[in-house]
Amino acid sequence: LRLALLTALQGMEIGTADVQYDPKTGKWTLAGDLLFPSGSWEITKKGEAVLKTFSQTYKGKDVGFRIVGHTDRDPIAKASTKRKLYTDSNHELGAIRAAVVRMTLKKFGLPGNRMFIVSWGNNMPVAPNDNRTANKKKNRRVEIFVLPAATEKQ
Repeated sequence: LRLALLTALQGMEIGTADVQYDPKTGKWTLAGDLLFPSGSWEITKKGEAVLKTFSQTYKGKDVGFRIVGHTDRDPIAKASTKRKLYTDSNHELGAIRAAVVRMTLKKFGLPGNRMFIVSWGNNMPVAPNDNRTANKKKNRRVEIFVLPAATEKQ
């Protein structure tokens, strides 16, 4: 599955910095800029296409998904985004982004009851949480963990 998805994404001209896979954890990392404009939770056309391909790859498979939203450390600056938030926090923005990814995957056929969302906001950076643009870009991301299905005990 991993190879099929990576091959499909290569055909979409998605860079290796935009989509990464860790086979040890089953984690797909999608760069935040691929999915969302900075400070927004409106999914990009390219991001939607990536999630459609992701959904087609995993549709019908006996797996679940943990979708984790991450942000950089910058305070939310866009007035239009701030007006829509309850808490005006990166934690809330990360949660909404994870929810949008979940809704998009569901729209493309993955079962909603097999997906749950988490937000770490800016609390789990993968690069130093400083003011450097390159580090901020790395920290803005959504991770999708592919989880083995829970088995029922008889």
